[in-house]
Amino acid sequence: MGSDEVLTLDQELRDCLEIEATLVQHADVADCAIVAVPHRDTGHRIIAIVVVQPGSSVTAQKLLAFAASALPDSKAPTRIVFVSGPLARNQEGALLRATLQASLPAD
Repeated sequence: MGSDEVLTLDQELRDCLEIEATLVQHADVADCAIVAVPHRDTGHRIIAIVVVQPGSSVTAQKLLAFAASALPDSKAPTRIVFVSGPLARNQEGALLRATLQASLPAD
């Protein structure tokens, strides 16, 4: 693996962490994970996998608008997927992004 690949992966992780930190600032978001999936037109699509606070009735549109108001267009998610229960994590607490990505429903 070349040093440019490491930098790219590191930047992508920092971008994910920034987007996640932004989304969890919303009062209705208990936890979230950001994954990117291939997209034929744009190269990739940013998806937020979100666990909402108990009793929340927040909509995907509201969260997308919240993210769009706080993040540059290049980092704002284009899709919100709500899940119940905890997000997949390893023993150290790091998100298992590949596992989460693989569990996404089709568009």
